[in-house]
Amino acid sequence: MMGHQNEQRELMVAPVNIFSVIPQDHIVRKLNKVLDLSFVRKEVAGFYGQKGQEGVDPVVIMKMMLLLFWMIIKVSGN
Repeated sequence: MMGHQNEQRELMVAPVNIFSVIPQDHIVRKLNKVLDLSFVRKEVAGFYGQKGQEGVDPVVIMKMMLLLFWMIIKVSGN
């Protein structure tokens, strides 16, 4: 079953605001403003079942993949 993330869940006892530690000029903030990945849910909906535990929001997965790709490029120096 496809999940849909509405808000940041509390990960620890004290809530953590991820954006409070990301600099204003960081690439993650810039991408968050201009990149619309809402189409991803529609594209992958057929691959999710209707029963079972709710999965991770596919938009979150795509954002994580893009961030990983960006980090690999940054580390490799290309």
